[in-house]
Amino acid sequence: MTRELRNPEVRLSEDVVPAHIFAIIAGFVLIVLGGIAWAWGAYQSTTTRFGGLPVPEVLRAAPRTISGVAQTPILLDREGQRLRERQRRHLESFGWVDRAAGVVHIPIDDAIDRVVEEGR
Repeated sequence: MTRELRNPEVRLSEDVVPAHIFAIIAGFVLIVLGGIAWAWGAYQSTTTRFGGLPVPEVLRAAPRTISGVAQTPILLDREGQRLRERQRRHLESFGWVDRAAGVVHIPIDDAIDRVVEEGR
């Protein structure tokens, strides 16, 4: 027993993209390409009118001294960082302030702890 699956009253049609869709896409592409061509022409006429493409200037290094005063760029100056490191080492160490008078310095954390203990 063979059954036919097709209904003879239903007509099959192929999937076809309508021609007007292709015309719309082609028109859009032409408009975009025309805009690019117009912008390029405007750019070329502007650069020609002002003497061609701009040439970047070569930057000269700033003088190292101005009126006898050394001028160091801030990003290259590490003296402040070195000073802070020396001060931190001093705050975190033991040492003599005046040996003859018997005055010493101790780490700041220890000094804070001693002041707190004396305050109790």
